[in-house]
Amino acid sequence: MSVRRTKFIVVVGPSGTGKTRFINLASEQSLPEGNDSVELCTRTIQTVELMLDEQPVVLIDAPAFDAPGVRDRSKRTIATFLRMLHKQETDLVGIIYMHRIVDNRMGTASVDGFRAFKELCGDAAMPNAAIVTTMWDLVQAGVGEARESELRTADHGFRSAIDGEAKLRRHYNTAESAKNILRELLRNTPKPLRCQVDSDVGSVRSSYVPAPAPKLGNGRVPGCLRKVLYLLYCATSCDGRPNIESCMIQSSDGKM
Repeated sequence: MSVRRTKFIVVVGPSGTGKTRFINLASEQSLPEGNDSVELCTRTIQTVELMLDEQPVVLIDAPAFDAPGVRDRSKRTIATFLRMLHKQETDLVGIIYMHRIVDNRMGTASVDGFRAFKELCGDAAMPNAAIVTTMWDLVQAGVGEARESELRTADHGFRSAIDGEAKLRRHYNTAESAKNILRELLRNTPKPLRCQVDSDVGSVRSSYVPAPAPKLGNGRVPGCLRKVLYLLYCATSCDGRPNIESCMIQSSDGKM
Protein backbone atom coordinates (compact mmCIF):
# COMPACT_ATOMS: atom_id res chain seq x y z
CA MET A 1 0.00 0.00 0.00
CA SER A 2 1.41 3.40 -0.99
CA VAL A 3 2.19 5.95 1.70
CA ARG A 4 0.24 9.18 1.39
CA ARG A 5 2.15 12.46 1.30
CA THR A 6 1.76 14.56 4.40
CA LYS A 7 -0.49 17.59 3.93
CA PHE A 8 0.04 20.85 5.80
CA ILE A 9 -2.53 23.38 7.05
CA VAL A 10 -1.61 26.61 8.83
CA VAL A 11 -3.86 28.30 11.39
CA VAL A 12 -3.50 32.06 11.89
CA GLY A 13 -5.35 34.94 13.51
CA PRO A 14 -5.38 37.34 16.46
CA SER A 15 -4.86 36.11 20.00
CA GLY A 16 -7.85 34.76 21.88
CA THR A 17 -9.68 33.45 18.81
CA GLY A 18 -9.20 29.78 19.69
CA LYS A 19 -6.46 28.72 17.25
CA THR A 20 -4.72 26.33 19.62
CA ARG A 21 -8.02 25.06 21.01
CA PHE A 22 -9.12 24.20 17.46
CA ILE A 23 -5.87 22.30 16.84
CA ASN A 24 -6.09 20.43 20.14
CA LEU A 25 -9.64 19.30 19.40
CA ALA A 26 -8.79 18.16 15.87
CA SER A 27 -5.62 16.32 16.91
CA GLU A 28 -6.60 15.15 20.39
CA GLN A 29 -3.42 16.75 21.67
CA SER A 30 -2.83 19.22 24.50
CA LEU A 31 -0.73 22.11 23.27
CA PRO A 32 -0.71 24.92 25.86
CA GLU A 33 -3.61 27.27 25.17
CA GLY A 34 -3.82 30.98 25.84
CA ASN A 35 -5.22 30.58 29.33
CA ASP A 36 -2.30 28.30 30.22
CA SER A 37 0.61 30.33 28.89
CA VAL A 38 0.15 33.54 26.93
CA GLU A 39 3.91 33.94 26.54
CA LEU A 40 4.26 30.56 24.83
CA CYS A 41 1.11 30.64 22.74
CA THR A 42 1.48 34.12 21.28
CA ARG A 43 5.16 33.95 20.35
CA THR A 44 5.87 30.40 19.21
CA ILE A 45 5.18 28.35 16.09
CA GLN A 46 3.77 25.02 17.25
CA THR A 47 3.18 21.96 15.07
CA VAL A 48 1.04 18.89 15.57
CA GLU A 49 0.88 15.78 13.41
CA LEU A 50 -2.28 13.68 13.17
CA MET A 51 -3.96 11.06 11.01
CA LEU A 52 -7.36 12.06 9.64
CA ASP A 53 -9.16 9.44 7.56
CA GLU A 54 -5.80 7.72 6.94
CA GLN A 55 -4.32 11.00 5.69
CA PRO A 56 -1.22 12.28 7.55
CA VAL A 57 -1.64 15.94 8.38
CA VAL A 58 0.55 18.56 10.04
CA LEU A 59 -1.23 21.52 11.61
CA ILE A 60 0.83 24.67 12.10
CA ASP A 61 -0.23 26.87 15.01
CA ALA A 62 1.12 30.30 14.10
CA PRO A 63 1.98 33.12 16.51
CA ALA A 64 -0.82 35.62 17.08
CA PHE A 65 -0.67 38.65 14.82
CA ASP A 66 -1.39 40.98 17.74
CA ALA A 67 1.03 39.53 20.29
CA PRO A 68 2.27 42.44 22.44
CA GLY A 69 5.65 43.73 21.30
CA VAL A 70 6.06 41.20 18.48
CA ARG A 71 3.43 42.16 15.87
CA ASP A 72 5.89 42.67 13.01
CA ARG A 73 8.05 39.77 14.09
CA SER A 74 5.06 37.39 14.20
CA LYS A 75 4.17 38.07 10.58
CA ARG A 76 7.80 37.81 9.54
CA THR A 77 8.27 34.53 11.42
CA ILE A 78 5.16 33.00 9.83
CA ALA A 79 6.11 34.19 6.33
CA THR A 80 9.70 32.95 6.55
CA PHE A 81 8.71 29.60 8.05
CA LEU A 82 6.15 29.00 5.29
CA ARG A 83 8.59 30.14 2.61
CA MET A 84 11.13 27.58 3.73
CA LEU A 85 8.40 24.95 3.94
CA HIS A 86 7.62 25.67 0.29
CA LYS A 87 11.26 25.18 -0.62
CA GLN A 88 11.02 21.69 0.85
CA GLU A 89 8.23 20.95 -1.71
CA THR A 90 5.68 20.18 0.99
CA ASP A 91 1.94 20.15 0.25
CA LEU A 92 0.35 23.17 1.93
CA VAL A 93 -3.33 22.70 1.14
CA GLY A 94 -4.98 25.28 3.35
CA ILE A 95 -4.79 28.34 5.55
CA ILE A 96 -7.34 28.99 8.31
CA TYR A 97 -8.03 32.47 9.67
CA MET A 98 -9.84 32.47 13.03
CA HIS A 99 -12.35 35.11 14.17
CA ARG A 100 -14.50 35.30 17.30
CA ILE A 101 -18.21 35.58 16.50
CA VAL A 102 -18.75 37.09 19.97
CA ASP A 103 -17.08 40.32 18.80
CA ASN A 104 -19.82 42.80 17.91
CA ARG A 105 -17.53 44.75 15.60
CA MET A 106 -14.25 44.48 13.76
CA GLY A 107 -11.85 45.97 16.29
CA THR A 108 -8.29 47.03 15.65
CA ALA A 109 -6.88 43.55 16.31
CA SER A 110 -9.38 41.98 13.89
CA VAL A 111 -8.81 44.56 11.16
CA ASP A 112 -5.03 44.32 11.44
CA GLY A 113 -5.17 40.53 11.67
CA PHE A 114 -7.36 40.16 8.60
CA ARG A 115 -5.07 42.50 6.66
CA ALA A 116 -2.04 40.40 7.67
CA PHE A 117 -3.88 37.20 6.68
CA LYS A 118 -4.66 38.57 3.20
CA GLU A 119 -1.06 39.69 2.77
CA LEU A 120 0.27 36.26 3.71
CA CYS A 121 -2.28 34.35 1.62
CA GLY A 122 -2.57 36.43 -1.55
CA ASP A 123 -5.32 36.30 -4.17
CA ALA A 124 -4.11 33.18 -6.01
CA ALA A 125 -4.31 30.96 -2.91
CA MET A 126 -7.51 32.47 -1.50
CA PRO A 127 -9.67 29.53 -2.75
CA ASN A 128 -7.65 27.33 -0.35
CA ALA A 129 -8.45 29.59 2.62
CA ALA A 130 -11.13 29.18 5.27
CA ILE A 131 -12.29 31.96 7.57
CA VAL A 132 -13.48 30.11 10.67
CA THR A 133 -15.69 31.81 13.24
CA THR A 134 -15.45 30.52 16.80
CA MET A 135 -17.26 30.75 20.16
CA TRP A 136 -20.74 30.08 18.80
CA ASP A 137 -21.62 28.57 22.18
CA LEU A 138 -21.18 32.01 23.77
CA VAL A 139 -23.61 33.95 21.57
CA GLN A 140 -27.34 33.73 20.89
CA ALA A 141 -28.05 32.04 17.56
CA GLY A 142 -29.84 35.02 16.02
CA VAL A 143 -27.13 37.45 17.07
CA GLY A 144 -24.39 35.20 15.71
CA GLU A 145 -26.17 34.69 12.41
CA ALA A 146 -26.64 38.44 11.97
CA ARG A 147 -22.95 39.07 12.63
CA GLU A 148 -21.98 36.28 10.26
CA SER A 149 -24.13 37.79 7.50
CA GLU A 150 -22.51 41.18 8.03
CA LEU A 151 -19.02 39.67 7.99
CA ARG A 152 -19.86 37.88 4.75
CA THR A 153 -21.21 40.88 2.85
CA ALA A 154 -19.77 44.06 4.36
CA ASP A 155 -16.71 45.81 2.98
CA HIS A 156 -15.44 46.21 6.55
CA GLY A 157 -15.83 42.44 7.06
CA PHE A 158 -14.51 39.48 5.09
CA ARG A 159 -16.19 40.23 1.77
CA SER A 160 -12.94 40.75 -0.13
CA ALA A 161 -11.68 37.28 0.81
CA ILE A 162 -15.02 35.58 0.21
CA ASP A 163 -15.26 37.23 -3.21
CA GLY A 164 -11.87 35.60 -3.82
CA GLU A 165 -13.48 32.18 -3.08
CA ALA A 166 -12.40 31.84 0.54
CA LYS A 167 -14.81 29.74 2.60
CA LEU A 168 -16.65 31.05 5.67
CA ARG A 169 -17.20 28.26 8.16
CA ARG A 170 -18.39 27.87 11.76
CA HIS A 171 -16.50 26.00 14.46
CA TYR A 172 -18.72 24.70 17.26
CA ASN A 173 -15.90 23.92 19.71
CA THR A 174 -16.08 20.15 19.13
CA ALA A 175 -13.59 17.69 17.70
CA GLU A 176 -15.94 16.68 14.90
CA SER A 177 -16.56 20.31 13.90
CA ALA A 178 -12.79 20.94 13.69
CA LYS A 179 -12.19 17.74 11.73
CA ASN A 180 -14.94 18.54 9.22
CA ILE A 181 -13.29 21.89 8.45
CA LEU A 182 -9.96 20.12 7.96
CA ARG A 183 -11.55 17.48 5.72
CA GLU A 184 -12.82 20.20 3.39
CA LEU A 185 -9.40 21.83 3.16
CA LEU A 186 -7.66 18.49 2.61
CA ARG A 187 -9.53 18.17 -0.67
CA ASN A 188 -7.72 21.25 -2.00
CA THR A 189 -5.00 21.10 -4.60
CA PRO A 190 -1.83 22.57 -3.02
CA LYS A 191 -1.26 26.22 -3.94
CA PRO A 192 1.60 28.38 -2.68
CA LEU A 193 0.63 31.31 -0.51
CA ARG A 194 1.82 34.73 -1.58
CA CYS A 195 4.27 34.83 1.32
CA GLN A 196 5.86 31.59 0.07
CA VAL A 197 6.82 33.03 -3.32
CA ASP A 198 7.20 36.74 -2.55
CA SER A 199 10.16 37.42 -0.26
CA ASP A 200 8.91 40.95 0.49
CA VAL A 201 5.85 39.68 2.36
CA GLY A 202 6.49 39.79 6.08
CA SER A 203 9.87 41.45 5.75
CA VAL A 204 10.75 44.03 8.35
CA ARG A 205 13.69 46.38 7.93
CA SER A 206 14.57 46.69 11.58
CA SER A 207 16.89 45.15 14.14
CA TYR A 208 16.31 41.41 14.47
CA VAL A 209 15.22 39.66 17.66
CA PRO A 210 15.32 35.85 17.39
CA ALA A 211 11.97 34.09 17.67
CA PRO A 212 11.49 31.12 20.02
CA ALA A 213 11.78 27.66 18.50
CA PRO A 214 8.57 25.95 17.35
CA LYS A 215 7.30 23.16 19.58
CA LEU A 216 6.36 19.72 18.29
CA GLY A 217 3.06 18.79 19.85
CA ASN A 218 3.73 15.06 20.17
CA GLY A 219 6.35 12.37 19.64
CA ARG A 220 4.62 10.81 16.64
CA VAL A 221 6.18 13.08 14.03
CA PRO A 222 8.38 10.97 11.73
CA GLY A 223 12.09 11.56 12.13
CA CYS A 224 12.49 12.95 8.61
CA LEU A 225 9.67 15.44 9.15
CA ARG A 226 11.09 16.47 12.52
CA LYS A 227 14.41 17.23 10.84
CA VAL A 228 12.64 19.30 8.16
CA LEU A 229 10.85 21.34 10.82
CA TYR A 230 14.12 21.74 12.71
CA LEU A 231 15.87 23.09 9.63
CA LEU A 232 12.94 25.37 8.87
CA TYR A 233 13.18 26.92 12.30
CA CYS A 234 16.92 27.37 11.90
CA ALA A 235 16.19 29.27 8.71
CA THR A 236 13.54 31.48 10.28
CA SER A 237 15.67 32.21 13.33
CA CYS A 238 17.63 34.76 11.31
CA ASP A 239 14.98 35.74 8.77
CA GLY A 240 16.12 33.19 6.22
CA ARG A 241 19.75 32.83 7.23
CA PRO A 242 20.64 29.48 8.89
CA ASN A 243 21.68 29.66 12.51
CA ILE A 244 22.05 26.02 13.52
CA GLU A 245 23.81 26.73 16.82
CA SER A 246 21.04 28.90 18.27
CA CYS A 247 18.03 26.61 17.93
CA MET A 248 16.74 23.26 19.09
CA ILE A 249 13.44 21.49 18.53
CA GLN A 250 12.48 18.62 20.78
CA SER A 251 9.59 16.21 20.64
CA SER A 252 7.88 15.00 23.77
CA ASP A 253 10.50 12.26 24.14
CA GLY A 254 13.27 14.88 24.00
CA LYS A 255 14.83 13.50 20.81
CA MET A 256 15.48 15.06 17.43
